[in-house]
Formats: sequence, C-alpha cells, structure tokens
Amino acid sequence: CTRPGVLLQVATDRVLRGRPFTSRRNRISNNIFYTADPVVLLDIDNTSDNNLFFNQFDLAKWQAQGYDLYSRQPGLLITFDRNKTQLFIKSEQKIPVFTSDLDSDFYNIPRHGHSAPGPFMEIPDESVNLYLKNSK
Repeated sequence: CTRPGVLLQVATDRVLRGRPFTSRRNRISNNIFYTADPVVLLDIDNTSDNNLFFNQFDLAKWQAQGYDLYSRQPGLLITFDRNKTQLFIKSEQKIPVFTSDLDSDFYNIPRHGHSAPGPFMEIPDESVNLYLKNSK
C-alpha cells in the first residue's frame, strides 16, 4: 500500500439530504494493517482499537495520542500470491483475541464476541493459507 489503509477526513463539501458528510463517530477495529501508514483520523470523534499493525508503524507514538491502546504488533509476515489468489499470514507471536461486533468470519463461522482481528475467527500459531476463489 502506498496510501493509508483507512483515511477518515471531514468532507463538508458533500451533502446528503441537506446535511454535510462529516466522517465522525467511526470506529476502526478488528483489522490487520500491513502498511507503515495504516490509519489517518482527521476528527477526534473517530476511534481506533483492537487492531494488529505491521512492525514498521510507530504504534507507541499512536497510542500516546490515545488510539489503539489494546492493539498489538505481533511481528506479522503477510504475502499474497496474485496468480494463485493465496494469502499467507505468519506471526512471530501469538495473535491476540479482541472483542468483536462482527457476526461471522470469512468462512461464515459465527464470532461469539471475541475473535482474532481480520477475516478469521482465529489465526493458528502456524501460518495460514487462504485460497480466494472467484464466485462466478
């Protein structure tokens, strides 16, 4: 990625039903960010927590601003093979489990209040290979 994974900015020049868009009260949670510039929140009403970050990101500095106090940097290695549509995830440390408001994971497995960040209910200690197939 060459841009932030999430960019929330005030866009008051756009209007819906007579009200300006504000990008306020958004919550960024349960994500895996594999970029050195993962989140840009330009409004203090937005929150971010319970995420995993790539080691190149300065999480301590971000946490000093009050964001992502429970988030972690477990030493992620993530690769994606476009030809095989294969995602490979490996972590130097055990992947933490966070509170989640999501109903189910990538495989439609129900999430029961706590799960690993990202598309899976859990990420095993060993690597994960995810094969993404076209649904055509």
